[in-house]
Amino acid sequence: MKKQIAIYKNNKTIIINIIPTIIFIACIISIITLVAFKINKKENYPMTGIVTEVNKESNIVTIKDFNGNLWEFEGCEDWEENDICSCIMNNKGTENIKDDEIIKVKYSGYFKGWD
Repeated sequence: MKKQIAIYKNNKTIIINIIPTIIFIACIISIITLVAFKINKKENYPMTGIVTEVNKESNIVTIKDFNGNLWEFEGCEDWEENDICSCIMNNKGTENIKDDEIIKVKYSGYFKGWD
């Protein structure tokens, strides 16, 4: 009987030590999840535009989106006027579109005009 009581006390001690550890791990996971959610908030959005100017001297490409805003990025490579490009934009966490920046640009085709 004394041996059973000793085993019971050892199991009780183990359980008492495991519960705070489980609670601690759950808290850490919750904190990491909250931080990850804050970091990944929706700051990126897609934007499509047409290349309006390619300045090979300064290596700047100017594009116009369908709202009439002009954007610039570096890297003329194979870009030509009237190329269509798809961009990933970052709003930097603000509502003001003027401070947004282009993160990534991909070629999406060529626009010949409406005729």
